[in-house]
Amino acid sequence: MNHVSAGMAQALDEDRIAVPPPSLQYLNLEIEAYEKGMKRAELAGGKKAQDSSILWMEMMTRKDTFRTATGKGHESAPDVSRKEKYALSKLFLSLKGSEWNRKNGWIGMPKTNTRPELVLFEGSATLFEGVECKPLMSKCLLAGINLCARGAYGELPREVGDFETLRQLDLSLNLVNGPLTPYLGMLESLEDLNLAGNCLAGEIQEAALQSLVNLKQLNVSSNHLSGALPSDVFRGMTALRQLDLSNNALSGPLPPSLSRCTKLERLNLSCNALSGEMPLSTFSLLVQLKDVNLSQNNLSGHGFCAFAKCEQLQQLKLSENFLSGHLEPNVVAALTRLQILYLHKNKMGGFVPPEICQLTTLRRLNLSSNFFRGSLPADFGNLVKLETLLFTDNEIIAPLPRSLSALVLLRDFAVTKNYPSEQCALPRGFKKEVFQRIHVDGLDMQLNSVTFLHEDVYGPVPKNEERFELFERRLYRQRGQPSFLGKM
Repeated sequence: MNHVSAGMAQALDEDRIAVPPPSLQYLNLEIEAYEKGMKRAELAGGKKAQDSSILWMEMMTRKDTFRTATGKGHESAPDVSRKEKYALSKLFLSLKGSEWNRKNGWIGMPKTNTRPELVLFEGSATLFEGVECKPLMSKCLLAGINLCARGAYGELPREVGDFETLRQLDLSLNLVNGPLTPYLGMLESLEDLNLAGNCLAGEIQEAALQSLVNLKQLNVSSNHLSGALPSDVFRGMTALRQLDLSNNALSGPLPPSLSRCTKLERLNLSCNALSGEMPLSTFSLLVQLKDVNLSQNNLSGHGFCAFAKCEQLQQLKLSENFLSGHLEPNVVAALTRLQILYLHKNKMGGFVPPEICQLTTLRRLNLSSNFFRGSLPADFGNLVKLETLLFTDNEIIAPLPRSLSALVLLRDFAVTKNYPSEQCALPRGFKKEVFQRIHVDGLDMQLNSVTFLHEDVYGPVPKNEERFELFERRLYRQRGQPSFLGKM
């Protein structure tokens, strides 16, 4: 009895440490490996043919496991065409696939005692990790390749243009280098192209993009692309909805062909060296724009007026350029859905129009470092969703409107006092505990009217602490302001 009990206990221990069942993809790979191994053994003949019976038993064991897991028998998946299969292998070799952090299915099963000859095999593309295939009758269409953050590096091969049915290509967050190959222009079925976060360099050629007539999303941000955008580079991209070329070294003017992208909703060309005047005629046709970011460039002209017909706009970021002109009342009144407006560090001027008080969905407003003058409109408190209000480095003068006390969501507030003789008390009513920063010029701004006492949030004041430092000194050092402004 003790012997039986010990045996049962040992069996239970072995069950506890048993290896969990393999995934279905892993089972498919093994089954396919044994099927192809059997074919090779039968073709070789002789002693090799005798080994096929062992491979058959291993294959049937995996098929039984598959049936137990899924409730249905195993069927071999159809493969893509020879041309696309060869292009996948070239992509694997060119981007150093053997060093990827995830490459299940791209190379063969590891060598074991039971299968010493099955070291490498060509599995079906449907079993390659990151490859999406769609069955069509007895064939299979290559629909997507997603190799995001695999550790791939190297240049894209010319065979990348052989993926005739490909709709999605995502190679983002890798170290892919070289130029933006023109063979990408052969992928006429492509809808989503994401090459962001790589090391692509050189100029963008027209042939690489202008033939992508079905492309809806294009993201080549955070690379090392340089030079001017060709004038007709977007000529055929009439289906484009999202375009992101930010954080490169692109120069020159905005191409006229951008106006052909009439379905464009999100445009991000920030952090480049684009120059020239903002093309008013281009943006007058892009009426479906919702998110525009052209900040940190060298653009000039009346940039804000270019968006007079973009009534769907929710975010407009044009900061750190050389834009001039005023906040035209008719343009401001048309952008009723605006939530974020960044125009800081430009050369804009004039008065702040009362029409800005109609943008009741506005959450963030930054007009600092311009030449705006006068006082804020009296109904500024109508912007009840406002969280950020920055007007530093302008010529905004007191008195501040009393309606500001209605902005209870405000947590980022900056006022510049250019005339110390005109003192004013900032009105009460803010949610003072959610403030991130308050900027004022001068020490007599009655700062206590918009701040909170130490004991309100943090408990009793320590005996030796007469003042509470509300803001960190580094905030002021970053902006070149004296650190004593951080104390009450």
